[in-house]
Amino acid sequence: MGPQSRNSFYCTFWQIRVRYMQRHTLLWRTGRKSDMKEYIKGAGGTVVSKSILEGTSRLRWFFRQEAGHGNGWIAFGDKDTQEYVDNPDNMAVVDFNVLANIEPAVVNVFYLPAGTDLEFRSDGTGAYFINTQTGEEIRERAKNPLQEAFDRNLK
Repeated sequence: MGPQSRNSFYCTFWQIRVRYMQRHTLLWRTGRKSDMKEYIKGAGGTVVSKSILEGTSRLRWFFRQEAGHGNGWIAFGDKDTQEYVDNPDNMAVVDFNVLANIEPAVVNVFYLPAGTDLEFRSDGTGAYFINTQTGEEIRERAKNPLQEAFDRNLK
């Protein structure tokens, strides 16, 4: 699925009926809450395709909407088709930390702004994201905007 397909998803997102799994619910894959690491406290809900949650595909596309459910992040898998993501039964809203437990690299991009459109890659050099709008590789953690403001004020 390419950027054009994701744009049509933006338009139909309101139609998606999703199930919200809060931080205190069971982790999809292991079934045990104790196995879930909390990377970012209070991170909010993230829309994730069930193919990622069930382990039948790997994270491929990760983008952030201006408004919508939870924190605005949406994750699609490498095997997801437009038909698959158009079916609301194939999507779920989970705490961001559930996705981070499946692919910890998402923590690096959590604080990027709405409108961010990323492609996930994993190779011999590690796991990272490519900004599909600029081609920039993102390998390090983006700072919390409050931390950036604090750092600017120290200068």
